[in-house]
Amino acid sequence: MMGKTMFRIALVAMMAAPAAGCAAAAVGAGAAAGIHLTSQGAEGMASESVSAVATRTRSVLAEEGITLRATENEEGGTEMEYRGSKGDMQVHVKLEGRDGGGTLVRTSARTGTASWDKDYARTLVQRITGG
Repeated sequence: MMGKTMFRIALVAMMAAPAAGCAAAAVGAGAAAGIHLTSQGAEGMASESVSAVATRTRSVLAEEGITLRATENEEGGTEMEYRGSKGDMQVHVKLEGRDGGGTLVRTSARTGTASWDKDYARTLVQRITGG
């Protein structure tokens, strides 16, 4: 009888271990779940206003060695766009204020005519949003 009980305890423990691993993986994935890849780059949400995110965006672009070529302020300051370059890479960042608060950050990084660097775009979104 004692053998069956130990077997059942061992069986339950073995079944619970993968579930705990899945839960840990889900928590880890949740930390980066706010950043999504798009067909040409990445996007994510920042909780701050467009103005605050714009200030951080300029700092991040400068720290990354991206030379700004154009900056546009649209819709009365609720949308901002930055275009720049880093070597032969063209970088585009668009900030869009949301009615409920926060700012949508969209980035793309392109080398050549159609080679999109989504990993670098994701890095920019992470640095700009703090994600």
